[in-house]
Amino acid sequence: IREPTRYHKRTVMPNLFLYAHDVTTAEGEVSGRVDPALDIVAYLLSDETHNWSVADGNLTSDAISDAEIANLDSLVVEHLQNAYFSSVAREYAQTGIPSDERSVKIAESELLNPSGENLTVDQKLLYIGRKSIAKFGCYGCHDIPGFEDAKPIGTGLADWGRKDPSKLAFEHMHEYLHGAHGHGDDHSHESHEDDSHEDADESLQGVRQNSYVNELPGFFEEAILGHNRTGFIYQKLREPRSFDYHTTTNKNYNARLRMPLFPFSTEDREAVITFVLGLVAEPPREKYMYRPSERDRAIQEGARIIEKYNCKGCHVFEAEKWSLAFGEGDFDLSSASDFYDFAEAHFPEANVSASLEKNKQSQRTGVIEGMPVVDDETALPQLFDAEFTPIKFPIFEDPISPSDVAFTPFQLWWPAVVDGVVMQAGQRLPELGPSQVVDRTPADGGDLARYLLPGVTAREKQFGNPQAKGGEAWAWVPPPLIGQGAKVQTDWLHDFLLNPYPIRPAVVLRMPKFNMSPAEATKIVNYFAAKDNVAYPYDYSKQEDVNIITEADDQYNATLVTQNLIESPIAGRRLEDAMKIITNQNFCVKCHIVGDFEPAGSNKAKAPDLALIYKRLRPEYLRRWIARPNSILPYTAMPVNIPIGKPVSQDLYHGSDREQIDALVDLLMNYDLYTSGNTSITSLVEEQKAAPSVEPETPTEAAAGAEE
Repeated sequence: IREPTRYHKRTVMPNLFLYAHDVTTAEGEVSGRVDPALDIVAYLLSDETHNWSVADGNLTSDAISDAEIANLDSLVVEHLQNAYFSSVAREYAQTGIPSDERSVKIAESELLNPSGENLTVDQKLLYIGRKSIAKFGCYGCHDIPGFEDAKPIGTGLADWGRKDPSKLAFEHMHEYLHGAHGHGDDHSHESHEDDSHEDADESLQGVRQNSYVNELPGFFEEAILGHNRTGFIYQKLREPRSFDYHTTTNKNYNARLRMPLFPFSTEDREAVITFVLGLVAEPPREKYMYRPSERDRAIQEGARIIEKYNCKGCHVFEAEKWSLAFGEGDFDLSSASDFYDFAEAHFPEANVSASLEKNKQSQRTGVIEGMPVVDDETALPQLFDAEFTPIKFPIFEDPISPSDVAFTPFQLWWPAVVDGVVMQAGQRLPELGPSQVVDRTPADGGDLARYLLPGVTAREKQFGNPQAKGGEAWAWVPPPLIGQGAKVQTDWLHDFLLNPYPIRPAVVLRMPKFNMSPAEATKIVNYFAAKDNVAYPYDYSKQEDVNIITEADDQYNATLVTQNLIESPIAGRRLEDAMKIITNQNFCVKCHIVGDFEPAGSNKAKAPDLALIYKRLRPEYLRRWIARPNSILPYTAMPVNIPIGKPVSQDLYHGSDREQIDALVDLLMNYDLYTSGNTSITSLVEEQKAAPSVEPETPTEAAAGAEE
């Protein structure tokens, strides 16, 4: 649990960093010590979590009925007859196989009985269990010890598309279909005139009642009757064991068909048939080969790695999608007039016009992506009755009746066009009624994150922050990864996946360290970049070009000199003034860690270290984030510090709102350049020169010290 790779080098289980640590009180005193890994071990090995117990000793004839023992003995004999004469098989079924018997197979080794006494029920069950697993090929899907080298039980299909129909065993399929088995479920198997006296076909009784066996289309019925392989495979998929009809009299138990009945629809069967008929043991022609584009290949390869490590178990990859149908004027929508143009989503005029068109029910339609608005007290989805009174979730009572819910507020996590209005991420539809939602696609991933929301909110209220809001709890759980490719730099994400470290002090769970290879990390990185259609690998932009930064600094100095705000240019003045915004108590340092500075308060109120932004985020994302944080992460508590048309005080940075945002982006994306400009190595060397020098040791003194 603490270090899974020491148990298995290729394990998929991650390192969860479950280290022992001290528990401190609010006053900073150590009140105890906890070890999460040890707690998990104690829980898993505890008997208190179980309400069952294992029976003592072997099973006896008293534990199962006489009929079951008779069936068990019959099965043992049936299987032994495949390897021994009937008389020997019956003897071995009672007293076991002598220990000196040679060439005993793995299953038969369960019946080795040196004592010569009668076999126990347990020995027979173990034998039948092994034979049954081998008979039905359970190891084809499951990893079962002892069956690693077992051969498949099915017929090879590599060249089935060229198989001669004369080699297919249609058996008594004519009689089976003419007995009313080819025309749907209205004719039961009992209608067969021969079924009343043929016990060997009892295994087929009631097969028509299976919901997966639907009516046989006429085309395939004709193909079966004409002994065409298309009809054969269709019937195999429709009723695989129907080919045993009228043949079980001459077949023993182990010779009967074993193919299971899969829950295929007619369309599913036709898809399988199309594939199998194309298996001709030759590669397909070049023009039929699927050649994905570079972007599609990156998405497909990354999706496989994401599935392998179950990233979607914690993180939301796609928000919920709700399809709406509503009347004209049902919603009171407002446009996004307070957004910067570079932070505002735009749609073609054709999309806006299409949102005003009506369907056959004279309703307008639209699709929105996001999540239901959660309650600030409980972090559960908000529900309202017809009078817009909140409906509380009754955790331990009867469920809420859908008829009582009149409104389900919804928050957009992605821009959308609704009723001719372009809505931005972060905006809400507060009066969305269930009757207006015609279809609802659940979120892709994030089950753990959604499960934790109410718990972490209640915990935060109980142990430190009574004013905590459930709407902000998304920042405390595994974060959604919507738009992740446009957010982070590919190099940083690659290194983070291989060696994760804490980024947000507010989170309740730390990103585990998976046992993935650099190649797998690269595929995940490329997946996100391709998903958001951004450049990868990431190239540095103009915001990180030293020449451009220097030129912008010169222009800023020239403006200040022209306006008589300074007497002469000062190198680095632009970034220095931008730092004044960050270090002002009303802005960034109120929540953010910056280098060696850490704001006061609980961890839930602290935001990521701004000194590391230049390694992690893309400049375009950072610019939109500073301009309008909730249009990127609707749940964020970060305010809009520089609203459109309202720049911060000119005493901090002289310029317009846009110029201030650009200066902050340039500073954060060149933080290493800024800090290096404020660190003088020359002065450090001069200080060392000025310090009293220490006389070096003589060779004799050094040798004496070494001997000591």
